[in-house]
Amino acid sequence: MTIKTVVKGVLFSLISMNVALYGAESKLSLKSYLNQVASEHQGIKASKQTQDGAAFTSKQSALYTSPTFFADGNLSTDGKPLGIPITGIPSFRTDTFGGDVGLKLKTDWGSQFTLKYMASGTNYTNLDKYYETSPVFEFTKNLWKNADGQDIKVSQQTVVLTAATSLLSETSKIKNVLSDAELAYWRLQLANETVDANKRSLERAEKMLSWAANRANLQLSDNSDYYQAQSAVELRKIELQSSYDEQKLALRAFNILRNEPDNYAADTLTELEDSVLKDLDIPTQFKPKEDVKLLELSKKQSELKLMSTRQELTPSLDFTGKVILNQKEQNFDTAVYNSFSNHYGTYQVSLAFSMNLDVDSIQTVLKGHELQQSALDLAYNRKVIEQENDWNDLNQRLSDAKRKYKALKKLEDIQRNKWVYEMDRRQKGRTTTFQVLQFEQDYASAKLNTLKSLHDVLKIATQLRMYGSN
Repeated sequence: MTIKTVVKGVLFSLISMNVALYGAESKLSLKSYLNQVASEHQGIKASKQTQDGAAFTSKQSALYTSPTFFADGNLSTDGKPLGIPITGIPSFRTDTFGGDVGLKLKTDWGSQFTLKYMASGTNYTNLDKYYETSPVFEFTKNLWKNADGQDIKVSQQTVVLTAATSLLSETSKIKNVLSDAELAYWRLQLANETVDANKRSLERAEKMLSWAANRANLQLSDNSDYYQAQSAVELRKIELQSSYDEQKLALRAFNILRNEPDNYAADTLTELEDSVLKDLDIPTQFKPKEDVKLLELSKKQSELKLMSTRQELTPSLDFTGKVILNQKEQNFDTAVYNSFSNHYGTYQVSLAFSMNLDVDSIQTVLKGHELQQSALDLAYNRKVIEQENDWNDLNQRLSDAKRKYKALKKLEDIQRNKWVYEMDRRQKGRTTTFQVLQFEQDYASAKLNTLKSLHDVLKIATQLRMYGSN
């Protein structure tokens, strides 16, 4: 084996590999395209991040009943004289400091607990100094307004509903983008097949023009046949250019959804044929779309707002019980050590009542909230009716579109049989090439109408799935 033979073999192998790797067209399925859109579309990315953020913010509802730590301190110097002058002591300055530290806890049954430790010190210039320490326990209970902790519950539910609304709203956006992507996929495929069909149609029209020109030159036919064939060619050119324009628009919409340049060449898509009807996955039961569910959440939020307003305008009657253990010593450590004895305890109970006296305004405000609630109920019920009607209309349109597609498919088969039969007659010399080309044109037009009808079926099916997907 010579070196030249080896080189030829290697080159042949490399060329074969190149054809295998790059020459064969890859087919991009609808599912793969939707996966590309889901992973690359910036709007979907934003929606997913918003959903993640909403899930995190919903945890805020737990903070309303979480224990709260607090602390404060103060320091002051007071130079004014005491109330009773003391002979021999020219002036006074009082230095004080203090602070407290503790925990506070609100419950969802209308109570609040506070446990804190207070400490302070006072130093009189030229006199003694002393320290005061006091452990304090305080209990507060709402007896009328927010008696069952309604304010806490409303706040918690509002946080959860706000997060749920955000999640549902972004889900709706994602579904709409994916639905648009599915429509864009089939639109581009229809545009591609229309371009191919119009190319073949133009080729046939040019053949018919050539045939008519030859007959006219030989004076075997009237010039009107030639002019008719010539006008047919021009019409087919216009149709082809229109299909090219639509293909560009469809390709731009197709690529923008997957975040690619608008002129990025698309892969070969799934052909429009009967097999795609097997994967329609049409929902059998009506499920409201997200906008109805969002209205339902708006109703619940309005109910919470009405409850909150009622609680806010309700008279308040609050019970407070307080236990304070006091200790005063000249030594700070001793004051702290003895502060938990009950020798100098203070015990307090109190009731606090308040109410708004503008009763007419209160009734007006509540009536306004009730009217808003009623309006949301009406809007919700109307939206449900509209979507159920749309669901029924889409099912009817899908049934009609399928029936139309079957009829056009049958017509396409008839036109194809007519064309095939006419080709057989031509081979036997019983018809003309012009007639064969005309029948082929009829078949091509019927096939294009079938493709458009199938595309209509897929569009309606995509719209129907918006009601059945989760």
